[in-house]
Amino acid sequence: MRDAVGSAGEELDPKPTFSRAVIGFMILGIVLRLVRYLQNYPMWCDETMLAVNLLDRHWNELAQPLAYRQVCPVGFLALEWAIVYLLGFSELTLRFFPVVCAVASVPLFGFLAHRVLGGGTGANLLAVALFAVSEPPIRYAAEVKPYSSDLLVSLLLLCLTVKWLQNPTRVRQLWILAAMMPLVTGISLPSVFLIGSIVAVGLHEVLARREIKLTKAFAGLLAAAGSSVALMFTLGQYHASPVDRDYLIRFWKGAFPPSWHDPMALAGWLLRAHTGPLFAYPHGANRLTWLPTLIFGGFVVGIVLRGRHNPKVVLLLVSPFLLALLAAALRRYPYGMSVRMAQFLMPSILLLASAGLAWFAAQVRPLSVERLAIPGLAVILIGSGTWRLAHDLGNPERTPWDRTAREFARWFWNELSVDAELVCVRTDLGIPFRPGQWAYDGADQYLCLQRIYSHRHQQKRPPRWDAVSPTRPLRCVLLNRMPAEVPAFLNWIETRRDRYTLREVRTYPATRGSQVEPAQTYVVCEFVPTLRALAARWIGGGRRGSDSNAQKTNDLDRD
Repeated sequence: MRDAVGSAGEELDPKPTFSRAVIGFMILGIVLRLVRYLQNYPMWCDETMLAVNLLDRHWNELAQPLAYRQVCPVGFLALEWAIVYLLGFSELTLRFFPVVCAVASVPLFGFLAHRVLGGGTGANLLAVALFAVSEPPIRYAAEVKPYSSDLLVSLLLLCLTVKWLQNPTRVRQLWILAAMMPLVTGISLPSVFLIGSIVAVGLHEVLARREIKLTKAFAGLLAAAGSSVALMFTLGQYHASPVDRDYLIRFWKGAFPPSWHDPMALAGWLLRAHTGPLFAYPHGANRLTWLPTLIFGGFVVGIVLRGRHNPKVVLLLVSPFLLALLAAALRRYPYGMSVRMAQFLMPSILLLASAGLAWFAAQVRPLSVERLAIPGLAVILIGSGTWRLAHDLGNPERTPWDRTAREFARWFWNELSVDAELVCVRTDLGIPFRPGQWAYDGADQYLCLQRIYSHRHQQKRPPRWDAVSPTRPLRCVLLNRMPAEVPAFLNWIETRRDRYTLREVRTYPATRGSQVEPAQTYVVCEFVPTLRALAARWIGGGRRGSDSNAQKTNDLDRD
């Protein structure tokens, strides 16, 4: 009895129980992210459009503009390139850095929540629980995109700055922040919003205290931040062509605010932006549409409550929203339409929303219900995390078409190469499937799957032209194009009439179409050597034919 009640008949402090629950949720969060990664989901188009840029680039070409209208931090791309170079090109290697960022984010968020909300509090427990089981950070833990690194960078910057704000006379955190500037801007584009927030809060603190040591440290931070951001924006891949920029502005049209000259339209847009995907935790944007409104309501209440207690920290958490809104007004960064583009705002959302939700729970009456409110919400979130774990184990793909494409590629690049020499028209012959442009026709997924499941392309070996024979034909592969639709390939066939005879053309439907990407069909042209070529090979005594790799390259250059 005395284990549950104190000597004066009062209930024991729930803080130890809440603290143990926080640790439990952190463990659950790490498990959920690792399960998602180890499921080895088939890559979908959003991943392959970035990953295809890693196939044949040299390290000194990483800063060049990317194909498929992709924009990616050079540091993130360089780390991906290094991992692929060392460990090979596969789903698991491509997603290794994102999952490392995702797993590291869990204890960092626990540290930040403890600093901002206090250890052992209901708000702290709610924040960590929401972070652990929310769908967006779990999903992006296993995607070849920089969203999980955006989240990690946000947490690193916030943790260091909050620790400094709680003891401004110690400037070590400022020097650490200054040293980190090249790293954070290298792996996260929206880090500029966090840096701007840190500069604004830091400047206020420096002007208020006017201490030499503090001023020097802040000046070092300002110089490091300015040079890092300037370098980031001078790199070529961050500057889209006018055509690509027009496309991106049209694509993100709903994520840019209307003119302030129309206040009603602007107010409606702001309401939609803050009760939609931006605040869609824990279940993402497609389920329980009332949840974003609840989370936003808690967020607003949390701003008021925590603003009374620690206005500098609240300013630090809220300023990135204002800077991102300004960028959206300038058509430079989307706001409110996509949860993935706002992962850097997730720590602020969950911290302040949890403070507000905990306050709501404290208003529940009678008192016995109030005491059960926070544990009850935690149990609901445990159920949510368990459901997410079961869902991931039972649905090992984002869409059925992604799984079909991977299974087909695994079969195609292995089975069809057993008794034939498979040659990709795009990869091996250098002929685009669509002359002049090969984007947005499924080629990104095709090329990534080819590199993963074709052993020859993994090892970057040239075709064995001398192995082609009547019993081992040459099979040239196109994607979504018949030979007559690719003039350069027709010319390649015509210039080799004395060497190969086209025996048949087959089509292999790989996937069904969807709203995301078109159906994929592999077109295979099967050739056998001509009698003249066989005779020349026999007379030459096994000498390699004119289709050696060097000669093939010269022929293509002339074509």
